Amino acid sequence: MQNQLPAELRSPPLPLVALVGQPEVHRELGLWASQVLRPPLVAIAVSDTSEAVLSRVFGTKKPPKPFAAPEGILKADWILKHRQRRAAVAVALVDRSELEGDPSSWARALSRLRALRDAASARGAGFVVVALQDGPAGPVPPLAQDRVAGLCSNLGIDAKAVHTLCRATLAAPDRVTVEAGLALLGRTLLEASSAYYALASARIRQRGMDAAAALGICPPEVAAATAFKLAVMAEFRQDWTNAVAQYRAAYAALRRVQLGSPQPSVQRHTEVTRVAEAVHFKTMVLLLHQSRTAEALAQFREHVASFGPVPGSFPLAAAAYHFGWLSRQYQSAAEMVASRVDEATLRDNADCSPRLLQMTAAQLAVRRKAAASAAAAARVGRPPAVDVSAVKRGTFIGQMVLRTEGGGQRDLSDAEFCEWLEAEEASAPHDAAVLDALGAAMAGLADAGQERGAAQVAALAAAQHAGASNLTAARRLLLQAAHVYRRDGWPLLLLDALLRLRDCCARLKLPREELLHRLEIASLSGPGPRAGLPRAHAGLQPADQAASDAADALASLLAGASDRRTSIMRPPSPPAGAEAQDGGHQQQQQQQQQAGQGQGGAPPGLAYTVQHLDPAAAARLAAAPREDGSKPHVADVLMQHNQHDNGWLTCITVAAGFQASSAAPSELRCCVALRSSVPVPVPLASAELVLRDEAGAFTVQAQDGPPPPPLDQQTQEDGDGAAAGLPAALGGLRLGAAAGAAPLAGASLAPGAWHQLHFTFAPRGAGPLAAEQLTLRLSPRAAVAFALASFPPRQPCLGAACLPPGLPPFAVGAGVRLGVFGVQVAHVGPLPELKVTTPHAVQLVGEFAAADVTVSVARALAPCTLELSVRVPFAPPPSPPPGEDGAPQAAAPPLLTLLAAGEGRPQELPPDAATLRLPPIPAGGSHTQRLWLRAAAPVGAALSATLLCPAPVAAGASLTFREPFEAATRLFSEAGVHSLVGPSSAYEAAAAAAGGAAGDGAARASDDGAAAAAAAAAAAAAPAVPLVIGQAAVAQVLVRAPQDAPLALLEARLDAGSPESGLQLVNRLADQLPPGPAPAGGGSGHVFLLHLLATRLVPAPGAPMGRLVLKWRRQQQHQQQQQQQQEGPSAEVETSLDLPRITVAEAALSARVVGPPSVTAGIAFPLQLRLGNATAAAADVSLVVQDAPGFVFSGDKAQTLLLPPRGESRVVWHLVAHATGELPLPSVRVSAPRLGASVLTQGAMVHVMPF
Repeated sequence: MQNQLPAELRSPPLPLVALVGQPEVHRELGLWASQVLRPPLVAIAVSDTSEAVLSRVFGTKKPPKPFAAPEGILKADWILKHRQRRAAVAVALVDRSELEGDPSSWARALSRLRALRDAASARGAGFVVVALQDGPAGPVPPLAQDRVAGLCSNLGIDAKAVHTLCRATLAAPDRVTVEAGLALLGRTLLEASSAYYALASARIRQRGMDAAAALGICPPEVAAATAFKLAVMAEFRQDWTNAVAQYRAAYAALRRVQLGSPQPSVQRHTEVTRVAEAVHFKTMVLLLHQSRTAEALAQFREHVASFGPVPGSFPLAAAAYHFGWLSRQYQSAAEMVASRVDEATLRDNADCSPRLLQMTAAQLAVRRKAAASAAAAARVGRPPAVDVSAVKRGTFIGQMVLRTEGGGQRDLSDAEFCEWLEAEEASAPHDAAVLDALGAAMAGLADAGQERGAAQVAALAAAQHAGASNLTAARRLLLQAAHVYRRDGWPLLLLDALLRLRDCCARLKLPREELLHRLEIASLSGPGPRAGLPRAHAGLQPADQAASDAADALASLLAGASDRRTSIMRPPSPPAGAEAQDGGHQQQQQQQQQAGQGQGGAPPGLAYTVQHLDPAAAARLAAAPREDGSKPHVADVLMQHNQHDNGWLTCITVAAGFQASSAAPSELRCCVALRSSVPVPVPLASAELVLRDEAGAFTVQAQDGPPPPPLDQQTQEDGDGAAAGLPAALGGLRLGAAAGAAPLAGASLAPGAWHQLHFTFAPRGAGPLAAEQLTLRLSPRAAVAFALASFPPRQPCLGAACLPPGLPPFAVGAGVRLGVFGVQVAHVGPLPELKVTTPHAVQLVGEFAAADVTVSVARALAPCTLELSVRVPFAPPPSPPPGEDGAPQAAAPPLLTLLAAGEGRPQELPPDAATLRLPPIPAGGSHTQRLWLRAAAPVGAALSATLLCPAPVAAGASLTFREPFEAATRLFSEAGVHSLVGPSSAYEAAAAAAGGAAGDGAARASDDGAAAAAAAAAAAAAPAVPLVIGQAAVAQVLVRAPQDAPLALLEARLDAGSPESGLQLVNRLADQLPPGPAPAGGGSGHVFLLHLLATRLVPAPGAPMGRLVLKWRRQQQHQQQQQQQQEGPSAEVETSLDLPRITVAEAALSARVVGPPSVTAGIAFPLQLRLGNATAAAADVSLVVQDAPGFVFSGDKAQTLLLPPRGESRVVWHLVAHATGELPLPSVRVSAPRLGASVLTQGAMVHVMPF
């Protein structure tokens, strides 16, 4: 509504300059001032330099007038005068040759300039002289100093007000050249204009002060006018902050203006509101321009609160005029807020939302029209008291005057002003104004997605169209509003819209829609989901009247009354480029037309189609242009999608969905429950369901009664054990209808009760299947089709988010999935049988364990896909990190390896997700797919197989992989010989065992990976066994097969690792195996003896001795062995057993205990200790003899001796045995403090004979 404001208010004022002389350059200078110069100026061309013309342009000095009470607030032409006629600067354009010519030309030019200067200085306008010359564009030399001085002295101007300019510069096509050439002139003009408006502001302020002094008080009218003029002058200077302050001062003064006593004057109120509108508009625009949003919104609230209410004493015409003024305020504010305020601010200021402001403006426009109509009705029969043609606008804004017969004029009285307002309101185009306001509000609400608000505005617009007898437009808008009210559940608003729609359709002779609206109005009073409305509502019918009207409408509908204006009712073809409708919509239209055909060639009846269309989707369709470039109306889109038939959703509640079924059903069932809200029974002759699969559409007739439960539930209820295998055989629901079910051959829908139907059919093939349309034939000449495919899925009933109160449409045991109109038929017929078997009960680590996946079919199966996956519940921990030397570790083998038999050699598959393509299988046949699975560690694995045919059939098997062998190792050295190699607790612990150094290392079988991981960690943490260079050792390895599986040992070897291991195997392990495969398994074992010799130092202490590698295979039948050799991987498996860790070192000292093999009790015998020093330095050796039971000792138990370099020494003790039998000789602790080493000898056994 900003366009209704004067042009001088809708844009900020610009300084005005007058171009005098040289008219050929006026156009170029005017374009430069408005388009190039920043900030811009407005230039007016003055071709006539007469005194009268110059006085109009620059004004004249007027004699002061005596101050009196103000006749008005603000003169109507004041702003326009200063924007278009009163120049702030005079630009005198002269030819340079006149200023630099002979004295006569100089005198003539100076005379003209002096006259122009006198005219401009009358009101203080600035004066600038521009000398024009010809020549190329570019810098122009200044005038001579004497000429400039002469101009300044004669004209009273500064030297900077004299400029030279080349005409070619003005005509240059390059904007940069023009801007650079006139930059200095532009700055001069802006400074001169700013000085003029500052001087004008001072005069305005002084005049206001003089008026206040003369009157003794400053009237609010004078204060408002003074502040308004000062604000405009500040805008000329682009002093926006001062302008806002002055406009606010003017607005505050307007609020103090007296409107009359004792009742407010209509004319005075109109004048004040008109001026307040201008001041408010300017204030709000400047606040928004300065991003002072909160202050702008506060200004609007203050404006509406101050001048919005209509005085109670105003007549209808004055009230109508004020409603129009107030509507314009809201509409203007809505436009400014929508373009300048962000959404975040609007969320905190919801009362200033553009959509709310537009809606309020539309409501005020409606109130204005109503008040104007009431004023016109009250005026009928009363002669006018004033000639309204003689009324014209007065000198001040908002004032009107009356021309008298003598050519003069006088002010209007308040009564005459009201008479003029009545005439103005009577001639105003209220209908167009109301519809424009409602249309703007509806468009704003629709763009913001506020469908309910748009529907309310549409209902208001429909009432206006109906009042103007535009019934077609009213019907379109009411259909749009009723669509939203019906969807969102607003029964009272829906009832109002339906009452108006019924009247419109009756006047348009559309009985098809009229009958449906009558049924829906009656249903809102019935037992349906919208019952319980307040009985005080004017449009709500009593129960008996609703039943009577419903019976009458239903009788006419069943008889098939046809429209005489079919072209209005039938939806036109969809526009090109619109969104595609749901699948099968064209077929639905054809079936609708067929349903409307009577039997025996009777005339067509009534066919309704209920289709879902979201208002947001309708708005998108309406935004899509047609082929001719035009855009359809939202109501047209709604009718194209049969939304005018959606009243049946109020009359009949439809709850439908497919019954639960298996992946391969032999029978499918779609169940429908109908609940009528019509207060009288509705006949139902038949019902049919249109379905669509990949082969096309087909129709199924309805069966009456509740649906039977699913097959699995029936089997449980019957308790028949023989039928337990029937679900697997049939793969779905029971074939045939349930007991008591019969084809629908006529029924009646009782009010408020559910009536159940079901459609049973066998699927025609695998793939997607959807129910597209449900058709209810009420009579041979009336049918209602529900486009199921168009409604959102998973809704409990069509067009509603919840079921009506009361009993549910289906029992829980029926298994009906409400809102599910599509299913995926994965398979037709019985499903194949899938089995996974393993030939061996025990699987061993390292071997390829076989598994068979067998598919058995009753019907021929086309090529299909077999999905395989192996899942490990527990994965062993990763390998240890590289050693301290940084040597990289070898890549660990994969935990699981999966192979599948194929053409030629087996193919390796990814264990986590593998896919195999199976060949076709004939009817009654089977196919077996052989798999092999190998595990690198003892784990439990779950093998899963899924057959996609395309229905998924799953099977699986569990495999547990165990270690094939467990081993124990002991090391033996020469008895009685000990070596001191430095401090080694490991040596002492190993030497404590009988026979010298000994240790155990085992890799034992475990049922789970956690125990195996713990055993491996314990073996790695065991102390290393020391060996001495040059000293022979024997390793005894006991290998046992603990699993109950027949194995055959084929080969045994020692893998000593790297050549720097420091060990040498003296004997051959192959010689220890008997000829042919050695049997093993079931707990049987075998002992391997390793004769080892330490030859050199081991680089890293605690290095592994090596691994015992055994090659074996599972003993099988000869036929099975040949088959596996031909089809599968090799059956031979190598298993590595870790041996203990060792430390090889050079001996520094050696100690050997020598004693007799047998002695006699009571007779002394010698015990000799031989010591040797292998180093090049003398060594102190301390000896301590340990106590031994059965012997008496003679001599020093503790003594110290010095061993020479590379020398030997002997120490002898004498013992007497006092017991008989096999007794161990005493041990001796030998310590070398310099070496930091000690050893406890282990004496041999001695036989003590009796005396």
